Amino acid sequence: MPSLPEGKPEVLAKIDERVSFKKDEEKWIFEDGDEEFEYDDDLQRWVPEKRKIENDERELKEELKKEKKRKIEELKEQERNKPKSPPQTGVYITNLPSDTTLEEIEDAFGKLGTIGENLITGEKKIKLYRNEENQFKGDALVVYLKPESVDLAIEMLDGIQWRPLSKETIHVEKADFSHKESDSKAHNKDLTEEQKQVIKKRLQRLKSRSDDWKDDIQVEYERRQAEERFKHFVVLKNVFDLKTSEDDLFEIKQDIREGCEEIGSVTNVVLYDLEPEGIVSVRFSSKDDAARCAQEMNGRYFDGKKLEAFIYDGKSKYRRKEVSKEDQSDRFGTWLEG
Repeated sequence: MPSLPEGKPEVLAKIDERVSFKKDEEKWIFEDGDEEFEYDDDLQRWVPEKRKIENDERELKEELKKEKKRKIEELKEQERNKPKSPPQTGVYITNLPSDTTLEEIEDAFGKLGTIGENLITGEKKIKLYRNEENQFKGDALVVYLKPESVDLAIEMLDGIQWRPLSKETIHVEKADFSHKESDSKAHNKDLTEEQKQVIKKRLQRLKSRSDDWKDDIQVEYERRQAEERFKHFVVLKNVFDLKTSEDDLFEIKQDIREGCEEIGSVTNVVLYDLEPEGIVSVRFSSKDDAARCAQEMNGRYFDGKKLEAFIYDGKSKYRRKEVSKEDQSDRFGTWLEG
């Protein structure tokens, strides 16, 4: 910082050419190279010119905006490169009675979906785990044809008494055997043409059976599951308008996610950019966090607009231009998928 002259600027201007009066802004200015100061009458001293401070703040905001865009691009790239995980179609059951039979398991779990088959032998994909003495350990694996049956089996059978007089309850959870996928692909290369034809016919038969399979239990389960799922969604109104650019929309999406993550764990944020009311949906891991978000966000101001926030009613349909891979599983209304 240069050495600032002392004294009244009216007097200094007569002896120091660096001091001048700006008529259009009605203020005294002291210029020394690239640095400018203005005289503050209240403080009776030279202070950095406000315009320079504003320029510095503007440059800082531009740098922050560029950095934010860079991070957004990194997030987009990470999302594009995220590996797709195979669908989980198996359930792992524990705490079964030691005398449980394969037929019992097939009867109970077969009511909740089509159980897969070994496409060569035709055997049901049910495995009872045994110890070294070939005694049943109380653990079993059931592999369904469709992943939807997994959630249904967990909902209906986890924590039940396996037999009416039994005090023990079984535990049902998703089975993770994705590590076997590469082995399966390698095995498929060794199949004969005859085996491939057998597999094709069995697949057609299983698909037909699965498409026909539907009962009151599944219908009721799906209804209850949908109602519970809706409680995890918060709808925000007045977040943007139809003139908002795509870049700004993506930035808004990130800002909404960051703000909501201060309340609870957010699993997805969707912008419905064809809605004039500026609709954004936020899905929380916990329905309690969703309820708290709706309460805290309702009436709050975002980018100069007053927000409306509420739990999704399960009926309203919101529109958007296109569906990204990140958002495919979060359709509202008739588009809603688990």
